[in-house]
Amino acid sequence: MKSEQHIYIDDWRTLGIVSPDEIKEDAVELSLGDDPHPEHYRWRRFVKFIRSRTAIDVPLAHSLYALGERDPDRALGESMISVIIRREDCPRELHVKALRSSSEHLKRVAAARLGAKTG
Repeated sequence: MKSEQHIYIDDWRTLGIVSPDEIKEDAVELSLGDDPHPEHYRWRRFVKFIRSRTAIDVPLAHSLYALGERDPDRALGESMISVIIRREDCPRELHVKALRSSSEHLKRVAAARLGAKTG
């Protein structure tokens, strides 16, 4: 069985995105080989977590953005950041940070969100 660390870094657990039991479930499922892409498991858990939150405070928003920046799969990381910066409760400083990123997609999303907040 692939190591649980191949799916999640510790921040996923400490931020409350996944529980130890969910980490084990995903490791077992990954080892079965039906879906050999760890980023798919992270995406599902991230979406579930975000949908369960009616509000995200500033420290959590920053932590989730940073988690997206550090994800080994760039597409997943940018998707995570995109979800965060599209939220109404996303702090302005994260939109500004996204504007300075190398991602054209994140720049467009951030510019649109900043325009919506100021316009």
